[in-house]
Amino acid sequence: MSPRVKPHAVEERVAATLRSLREQQGMTLASLAHASGLSSAYLSRVENNTASLTLQNLAKVASALQVAPSAFFDEQAGPRPI
Repeated sequence: MSPRVKPHAVEERVAATLRSLREQQGMTLASLAHASGLSSAYLSRVENNTASLTLQNLAKVASALQVAPSAFFDEQAGPRPI
C-alpha cells in the first residue's frame, strides 16, 4: 500500500512545477495566459499556491506548455513532451 499524499503537498508540487516549466520555456505569465486561455491573475495565484487548477485548466496549461498533464504530478521524472 502506498503512503497517502497530503493534498497540500500535491498543490505545492503543481504550483512549483507550473512556475518551473513556464520559466524553463521563457514564457511570461501573460504569454502562458494567452496560450492557455486562462487569465494571468489566475495563473499567478496558482503559482503562488493560493488557487488550484481544475483538471480542465490543468489540461489547458499542460497543452500550452507542451507537456503531458502527468508532468505536474510525477516527482521522479522531469517534464515529458506530449
